[in-house]
Amino acid sequence: MSKKNCMSSRLPSGSATLFAMGLGALFAPAMGCGNAEVGAAPASASGEGTPISYEHAATTTRPSLNLSTYRYIPSGDGLSSSTGKVDNLDRDVDYGLALRTASIKLHGDLPTLTDIRRMQAAVKAGKNDSTENDPSFVYNDLVHTYIFGTKDGSGKYVTTPEFRRQMFNFWRNQMRMGGTLTALFQASMTDMRSVSLDTAPALAARLTVEETDMTNLFTQSSNTCPTFDPVSATFADGSCAAKTDTFPGNNVPEGQQAGVLTNPGFLAQYYSNFGFRRSRLIQEVFACSALPSEFAAKPKQIGEYLYSSPWDFDSVTNNTDGHKAVFDAVNLPRTARGGVVAKNTEFVNFRGDCQNCHGTQNHRAPLFGVFDQVGFRSPTNKLMVTSTATGSPFAQIQEYQWQCNPDPAKPVANAVCTGAISWKYGLPGIDFGGPAVPNFNAFGKQMAADDTTAKCMMIRLWNNAYSRDDVVDQLALVPDAVIDDLTAYFKSNKYNLKMAMYKMYTDANFIRF
Repeated sequence: MSKKNCMSSRLPSGSATLFAMGLGALFAPAMGCGNAEVGAAPASASGEGTPISYEHAATTTRPSLNLSTYRYIPSGDGLSSSTGKVDNLDRDVDYGLALRTASIKLHGDLPTLTDIRRMQAAVKAGKNDSTENDPSFVYNDLVHTYIFGTKDGSGKYVTTPEFRRQMFNFWRNQMRMGGTLTALFQASMTDMRSVSLDTAPALAARLTVEETDMTNLFTQSSNTCPTFDPVSATFADGSCAAKTDTFPGNNVPEGQQAGVLTNPGFLAQYYSNFGFRRSRLIQEVFACSALPSEFAAKPKQIGEYLYSSPWDFDSVTNNTDGHKAVFDAVNLPRTARGGVVAKNTEFVNFRGDCQNCHGTQNHRAPLFGVFDQVGFRSPTNKLMVTSTATGSPFAQIQEYQWQCNPDPAKPVANAVCTGAISWKYGLPGIDFGGPAVPNFNAFGKQMAADDTTAKCMMIRLWNNAYSRDDVVDQLALVPDAVIDDLTAYFKSNKYNLKMAMYKMYTDANFIRF
């Protein structure tokens, strides 16, 4: 298996200019559904909203890849290709190329001349005795130094600045983030605030470097916005709730954060109509698959649609009688930026072909919809993402799930919708709405307990090491048989990413070309 000696760079998929353009206009095609067709709609006497279509822009059929079960079991014993005995010769082994690749990936540069000569001497000696004459021993020792660093006076390993910089850049690339973003604050039309897009990658890099349980990426409840100084290659503590003159924080108290899930930069980068872009990127970046992400054991034919989601078809708002969004335009008028839309009762009609994705999406996205364009949570937990209805009013929970419709006899703004949110079908539901801070951490714990997220980290690690493209965007898939052992090792070592990294870079497959 060949490896390129380079690290692919990815530009962030969002920027401040997108907000000026209007992310809502960019959102729908990315989700596989076209822009909603809307028109002026008066408030209905019954309080029932007026449906607007949410059609597919085009039909896309993904070809079957027909991937076979795959496990590469090398025939040699890992000795260098200079081994004298013919029966031990493994012509695919190249410690020189493996060291070059590992150094570029882990230190961002070619190996030093000292490292190269040390490796060459061991290859020439060709022993298998765990000494400086053993190429496997020398290679593993060099990779260990690249990842874990060297011991200080107290005997503790200290990582190198180069490795810390590489991990920061690795997570920047995986999350497609970096720099700063300036966007509108809350419901204002003029109040612009700035937010860093580097604190989320810094959190992930710090967890990696300090050998912390990587599930903290979804569950860490405080100190979730550290900063990274690329010059000194050091991390500094930082609170996502902290406020400055220009940055409002995320309005989630310390102790109730949820790692990157409540990171204001991550939320700002992926702002969109209904918050679907946030939900989609959480799926793609941390579960390594595109939507739809859940499938029923057996699909159902519902009218003209083949429905494959495990969620009840009518749990999502649609135009079926009894499952439409209800609006009270008099007692609960729809609001938009800078004013009020008093008579608009339009709602998105999630048709059957879109519900294969939105069965999951509509049970996740509202949790992250309470954050505005700079990742600040509404103090009253109102949705701060816009609907595609005429005038772009802020979305309401009943547009996602019909069972969250307000009681027409008691039209209370932002009433609690019990059990409306969960990471996957069948998990305990998390309440949405009301005055309390949403339980973001419970959602993060559901993600952390899902083996899919652990496997995804190994896939991203593998693709980076072997210079492959993104698992979702470019379909650089890694067969389960290749990644299963590494995932099990990662989990058994308390989700220590550095240990998994060392195992992968010293694997018998990595030294073969």
